Amino acid sequence: MKYQLSFCEIEQISDNVFEITHNEGTIINKECADESWNFWDKLRDKPFGFLINCNNTYKYSFEGSQVIGKHPFRLKTAMFCNDDKKLTEMKTAVELKKMMENSTNHRFFTDKAEAINWLSDI
Repeated sequence: MKYQLSFCEIEQISDNVFEITHNEGTIINKECADESWNFWDKLRDKPFGFLINCNNTYKYSFEGSQVIGKHPFRLKTAMFCNDDKKLTEMKTAVELKKMMENSTNHRFFTDKAEAINWLSDI
């Protein structure tokens, strides 16, 4: 199943794993975070994991980065990028990871299948 938010597409890969592909050039701000929380509150009442597809270019505002990944049912986040040119985005994501409360549940992958496998263990 696929869902469309104003700033991203969400594809349900399994019962508890969702791939998020941000729109090219999007800036994830507080409004995006609010939209995301409303979406997850309506869709889920049990734990899930995110597979963040980093192959499009996107950025976070300070406010957006503080809220976007902290939904209480989101247990794991895998960041996936198979393009070496997107390494800058991955480094940015690493810095954002440091701001998150439970950084042990955030990992970075260059292989999508490995990322999905890691997320499936929720």
